[in-house]
Amino acid sequence: MFAPSPLEDLIPIVAIVCTFVFLMRLARLKHARAQDRDQPTRRELDELKERLEDRDRHIRTLEDRIRVLERIVTDESRKLSSEIERLRA
Repeated sequence: MFAPSPLEDLIPIVAIVCTFVFLMRLARLKHARAQDRDQPTRRELDELKERLEDRDRHIRTLEDRIRVLERIVTDESRKLSSEIERLRA
C-alpha cells in the first residue's frame, strides 16, 4: 500500500478554509447590496429638501404671527385701541 502524503492531509483543511472565505465574501456582498438599497435616491433627497424648505417657510410664518400676538398681549390698552382704530380707517 501507499503511504499517505502530507499534502493529502491538507486537502480537507484547504477545502474548509476556501468554503469559509467564499461564504464570508458572499455575506459581505449581500451586506453591501443591502446598504445600497437603504441609501436614499437623489430624487428622494430633493423631495425631502423641498419638504424641509416648505416647513421652514411655514415656521417663519407662524413665528411672525406669534410676534404679532405677543405685541397685542403685552401692549397697553390705549396703544392697542389706537392701532385697531388706525387699521380700521
